[in-house]
Amino acid sequence: MTVTFQSILIIESVLTVMVSSGLRVTNKAAKAGRQRTLNSTG
Repeated sequence: MTVTFQSILIIESVLTVMVSSGLRVTNKAAKAGRQRTLNSTG
């Protein structure tokens, strides 16, 4: 199975987008969770 350099670049860019969007989602969830705990304690 031969993998061309172009397909490697495409896979890498897709992975990068997935990781960055995943980080954004987890950041949002963490912020929402933190605010929820602040509201319940305060």
